[in-house]
Amino acid sequence: SALDAPDRGNSDLPHIQAGLNMIKFMDQMPGGFFIYRADEEEEIIYANKALLRIFNCSDMEEFRRHTGNSFRGIVHPEDLNAVEESIWEQISQNQHHLDYVEYRIIQKGGQIRWIEDYGHFIHSKTSGNIFYVFIGDATEKKRRLEAQHTQRLEVIEGLSIDYESILYADLDRNEILPYRLSSRVSHMFEKLFYTSTYDHFITDYVEAWVYPEDRETLRRSM
Repeated sequence: SALDAPDRGNSDLPHIQAGLNMIKFMDQMPGGFFIYRADEEEEIIYANKALLRIFNCSDMEEFRRHTGNSFRGIVHPEDLNAVEESIWEQISQNQHHLDYVEYRIIQKGGQIRWIEDYGHFIHSKTSGNIFYVFIGDATEKKRRLEAQHTQRLEVIEGLSIDYESILYADLDRNEILPYRLSSRVSHMFEKLFYTSTYDHFITDYVEAWVYPEDRETLRRSM
């Protein structure tokens, strides 16, 4: 960036001014935006004012104290490993080095909020490997989805009272979500409402519970 350039006198003043104007623009953005180093420390280089509001912090110093001025301090500790694994997996598979993740944060004051995170990994000659990240508060969206999920569960329970297991399969995404589990299939899932892969579930179920002569028929039909 212009602010990283060595001092070459007045010739750099236009670049410095451009950098300051860009910072002013980013501070006026309605959504959260930050930049952090893609190294072991994951130091935050810049955070705009909207990000500080999302974390309920009054200024950058307060934000640094609250998060330790690192990406690791932004993400809820229980979500961190899964989030970082997902980010690097997406970056490795995306030719434009883009990623999307959802995770929880802990605001100053202790309130937990859900975040949508759109990241872009780049290599900068002046700053090294860094991430540019746009984030937004997705808490209300999550609450609406959870309410819809509860309503759907109530309908399924009402229609399926006589079944020992109830599962919802999304064939496009190759996912299966358990609503009710019998002892016969509970070992195939970590817990209720946590997804598994549909293919994996069918394979395990067929091998464990289906008469050998009927297995191939069931596999094809499923």
